[in-house]
Amino acid sequence: MAPDTPRFGKCCEDLRQAMHAGKNSMFNDEDGILLLNVAVVPMQGSTGWFSKPVRFCPFCGTELQPAEDIRAWGNRA
Repeated sequence: MAPDTPRFGKCCEDLRQAMHAGKNSMFNDEDGILLLNVAVVPMQGSTGWFSKPVRFCPFCGTELQPAEDIRAWGNRA
C-alpha cells in the first residue's frame, strides 16, 4: 500500500464520511492505528482527548486492525 493511501475508511461509506468530517471527526489515524475520541478532557489553556483504538468498524463490523497491531502500538516506548 502506498504511504498516501488511506488504510481505514474503505470498508463502508459511513466510516469514510465519519473519518473525513474535518475538525468534527471523532476519529484519528495519525499513528497508523485508528482511534476513536471518546471523551473531551478540559485542561488549563487547551483541550485534551481520551482516545481508544477501534478494532472493528462501528458501522459495518469489518475488522479494521488486528488485536496484535493494537497491542504492539500500546506497548511502544
